[in-house]
Amino acid sequence: METNKGCSFGGIIAFVVLVGALLLFKNLWKIILAAMGLLVLAVVIYIVYASAKEKKTKTEAEIANGNISERVAAYRKMLSELMHYYYNIHDKTVKEKLKLVEKAANRMIETVKADARDAEKAGLFMRTALDGAKRVMQTYQTLEKAPEGEDIEKAKASALESLEKVVAAFDEQNKKLYENDVLNMDVETEVLNQSLEEDFSDSGKTPEA
Repeated sequence: METNKGCSFGGIIAFVVLVGALLLFKNLWKIILAAMGLLVLAVVIYIVYASAKEKKTKTEAEIANGNISERVAAYRKMLSELMHYYYNIHDKTVKEKLKLVEKAANRMIETVKADARDAEKAGLFMRTALDGAKRVMQTYQTLEKAPEGEDIEKAKASALESLEKVVAAFDEQNKKLYENDVLNMDVETEVLNQSLEEDFSDSGKTPEA
């Protein structure tokens, strides 16, 4: 009798364990299915995000390329206007410096075309440098037509020094632009602008650009 009771009790325990295992197994499958569902959802979200990001990147690149084309056209126009003075100046040293400005400006244009990330800062510098060089050439052209004298020669020398500043600034900023080291480019552009303004102020000749 006791043996029968023991068997019955053992059977009940086995049944309870079996039911518990089945319930646990059932819940485990629910957890697995839920995890798989979340994983599929995450994959779908990632695919949608990646696709949208790629589309946005392409759009931004197209816009940037369009803007760069316009910028480059504007830079080349300014450079062409500057080089107009090359044919109206007689001093060989000044003409050589002007050619150096042209080469440096073209190098910067090519750098911006290859990598447009710093185009805005490069554009500000180029406008400042080319405008400064243009004003130097306007001054020098006027001086060449003036009667010879000590003051005129000093003014010519000062104008040449200003042009050399532009060449040096172009060389330095070209290097930094190529290396993507443009953190202080805005500041250095303003320094060049102020330096040229002081040169024009000291010479007493600041022709309209």
